[in-house]
Amino acid sequence: YTIGKNYLESLLELSMFKIYMLENYIFSYYSKLRILYLYSCSIEIIQTDSFYGLLNLNYLYLRDNRIKNLNNSLNTLINLYILDLSKNQIESISETDFNGLINLIELNLSNNIIKFFKYPNDN
Repeated sequence: YTIGKNYLESLLELSMFKIYMLENYIFSYYSKLRILYLYSCSIEIIQTDSFYGLLNLNYLYLRDNRIKNLNNSLNTLINLYILDLSKNQIESISETDFNGLINLIELNLSNNIIKFFKYPNDN
């Protein structure tokens, strides 16, 4: 079995790296990326445009970090199918945090400390 260039361009594994913050446009050069692993990176802050340019991303794994707020950072991920945010420190989710995730099939928010979840149609 050989791994082709297209496969290597579509997968980025950064798990276990110590990353405190995902800065704006940090992945903008990875437009072909389909799978992004950011498990156990100690991420606390995701800036609003951190995932900007990842229009082909299908799978995003942010499990086991220290994320408290999503900052509407996921809204540009229109082709995302799977999102794992489990084992973080998310306390609240705004009505706009998942706005652009029109193709999302699976969302894992287990093992967070969610106290407030506002649905778009809540009053």
